[in-house]
Amino acid sequence: RREARATVKNCVTSKETNDERRERQLKDASQVKGRREQETDDERLERQAKNASRERKRREEETNDERLARQPKNGFRQRHRRHQNSSLYGVALRDEFPPESCHGRMDSICQDCNALHF
Repeated sequence: RREARATVKNCVTSKETNDERRERQLKDASQVKGRREQETDDERLERQAKNASRERKRREEETNDERLARQPKNGFRQRHRRHQNSSLYGVALRDEFPPESCHGRMDSICQDCNALHF
């Protein structure tokens, strides 16, 4: 079933413009997001296990040339992901106190842990 869908998508993608392709990808992503929001924890775990098994099998069957082509891409993707994540908490690591914001000064001291709050 998945192979048939892939064949249909290949036929469609060869005739569509970049804008049409982008629109289709956004629609597909929205549908996938909707399905995943509706799935239960057990369904999510089952999907993840199947994906892991499929990826493991694909990596076991790949040739050395395919592996050599994949590894730099994986390294780039992992570095990019680490960089994105570090930008989320970078200010907290660089500054002892975050800058004053529209919420006001952090001068309320917690009685339990002495943390500063707005």
